[in-house]
Amino acid sequence: MFVYDKKNDKKYDLKNGFKGDDGKNYIIYSFGDGDYFYLKERSDEKGVELNPIVGILKLTK
Repeated sequence: MFVYDKKNDKKYDLKNGFKGDDGKNYIIYSFGDGDYFYLKERSDEKGVELNPIVGILKLTK
Protein backbone atom coordinates (compact mmCIF):
# COMPACT_ATOMS: atom_id res chain seq x y z
CA MET A 1 0.00 0.00 0.00
CA PHE A 2 1.23 3.46 -0.88
CA VAL A 3 0.07 6.59 0.98
CA TYR A 4 0.73 10.19 0.00
CA ASP A 5 0.36 13.03 2.51
CA LYS A 6 -0.55 16.12 0.44
CA LYS A 7 -0.25 18.49 3.38
CA ASN A 8 3.37 17.56 4.16
CA ASP A 9 4.33 16.35 0.65
CA LYS A 10 5.50 12.99 2.04
CA LYS A 11 5.17 9.51 0.56
CA TYR A 12 4.91 6.27 2.55
CA ASP A 13 5.26 2.70 1.31
CA LEU A 14 3.29 0.57 3.76
CA LYS A 15 3.67 -2.87 2.20
CA ASN A 16 5.81 -3.90 5.17
CA GLY A 17 3.57 -2.12 7.67
CA PHE A 18 4.33 0.78 9.96
CA LYS A 19 5.45 1.30 13.54
CA GLY A 20 2.75 2.58 15.89
CA ASP A 21 3.20 4.99 18.79
CA ASP A 22 3.39 1.94 21.05
CA GLY A 23 6.50 0.71 19.19
CA LYS A 24 4.76 -2.31 17.64
CA ASN A 25 4.60 -3.00 13.89
CA TYR A 26 1.18 -2.97 12.21
CA ILE A 27 0.02 -3.91 8.70
CA ILE A 28 -3.04 -2.41 6.94
CA TYR A 29 -5.34 -4.58 4.78
CA SER A 30 -8.25 -3.35 2.65
CA PHE A 31 -11.72 -4.93 2.53
CA GLY A 32 -15.24 -4.03 1.44
CA ASP A 33 -15.66 -1.29 -1.15
CA GLY A 34 -12.06 -0.11 -0.87
CA ASP A 35 -12.70 2.66 1.67
CA TYR A 36 -12.47 0.29 4.62
CA PHE A 37 -9.26 -1.07 6.09
CA TYR A 38 -8.29 -3.15 9.04
CA LEU A 39 -4.98 -3.20 10.81
CA LYS A 40 -3.46 -5.84 12.95
CA GLU A 41 -0.29 -6.31 14.86
CA ARG A 42 2.41 -7.91 12.76
CA SER A 43 3.04 -11.56 13.53
CA ASP A 44 6.37 -12.97 14.60
CA GLU A 45 8.72 -14.73 12.17
CA LYS A 46 6.73 -17.98 12.53
CA GLY A 47 3.43 -16.26 11.65
CA VAL A 48 2.12 -16.64 15.19
CA GLU A 49 -0.02 -13.85 16.62
CA LEU A 50 -0.55 -14.18 20.33
CA ASN A 51 -3.50 -12.00 21.35
CA PRO A 52 -3.69 -10.12 18.02
CA ILE A 53 -4.96 -6.54 18.02
CA VAL A 54 -7.33 -5.65 15.17
CA GLY A 55 -8.65 -2.17 14.37
CA ILE A 56 -11.03 -1.01 11.61
CA LEU A 57 -10.56 2.26 9.69
CA LYS A 58 -12.69 4.11 7.11
CA LEU A 59 -11.20 6.72 4.82
CA THR A 60 -12.99 10.06 4.73
CA LYS A 61 -12.46 13.30 2.85
